[in-house]
Amino acid sequence: MSQPRSSSVTLPLEFTLRDIYPLITSLRPNWSPSNLRLYQLIGGINNTAFGIYSESDRSDTLVIKIYGFKTEEFIDRYREKTTLSTLVNHGLAQPVLLQFTNGIIYRFIPGSVCTESYIRDIHIAPLIARHLAKLHSIPLENQYHEPCLMPLIKKFVKLIITNHKHYPEDFVSLCLDIDCIEKDILPSMFPNPRYGIDLVLCHNDLACTNILYNTSSQTISFIDFEYSAINYALFDIANHFVEYVGVDQMNFDRCPTRNEQYHWLKIYFQARKLSFDDPEKTYRQIEQFSALAHLCYGLWAFAQVAFATVEHEYLSYGQRRLNRYKEMRSILFNR
Repeated sequence: MSQPRSSSVTLPLEFTLRDIYPLITSLRPNWSPSNLRLYQLIGGINNTAFGIYSESDRSDTLVIKIYGFKTEEFIDRYREKTTLSTLVNHGLAQPVLLQFTNGIIYRFIPGSVCTESYIRDIHIAPLIARHLAKLHSIPLENQYHEPCLMPLIKKFVKLIITNHKHYPEDFVSLCLDIDCIEKDILPSMFPNPRYGIDLVLCHNDLACTNILYNTSSQTISFIDFEYSAINYALFDIANHFVEYVGVDQMNFDRCPTRNEQYHWLKIYFQARKLSFDDPEKTYRQIEQFSALAHLCYGLWAFAQVAFATVEHEYLSYGQRRLNRYKEMRSILFNR
């Protein structure tokens, strides 16, 4: 993959065509400023993305992604860059065309942002399962990476402590749980995790807004690989299943049923050419990783508060996720 162009420009969030044109002209020298159209894309929580195209050829739309405030506190941009390179080489991401100080530009990926109803649709869910299987099947060059789950959780804890703005309820107890999960529970769940089987390159943030569905080609694309890293494959699946409950109006009754999980997992394991001969054990591990997903992203929300303009939304979201973790805690600790 060729290296993207680079610019020292910093784009303001409320940028204009005049601000962006010097960057765009290096990529599309034939575009005329009088024919450019700019629109905001829906989806992202921390980042902001815009589409820009020339009226002469809308099929050649570019995406301008501006990183959110202080997102570098949460995201390893170097790892994101190397992961994107790997994904591009396997046809699972668009190459970055240009990097600027606070964002990137890449080609638009056709498709609609999924909703909670989309991801569980009987036609779309199998497409997601196969696409995730393809991601999880990427060969690992270095088979000695630590799974990112516990370092990520501990990073969020450190950010909460460092910024000491808002603490979750029972924060000390949560920290004690985290130590036990790292030293005892995860090693007992996977005493000898196999690289390329149990530990794979994961997306780690398969929210609805990071999944695109192309109705014309009947294909799925994933976007926003900021948290992608080596992790437990079943965590990636569990974290995706958690997204069935929604964000603004969480309804845990919408969690996938055993029947829905069975059909999804059967397709996934077939696509990875792995046996699915112990569904009950897999369901159990997915429940355990679902609890960990609630813990992880509940803490993520509290860590975000120090940098957020609307604090109460993160506090409310984070506490609901952590409350759900507490409800599911016995699944982890009473093994």
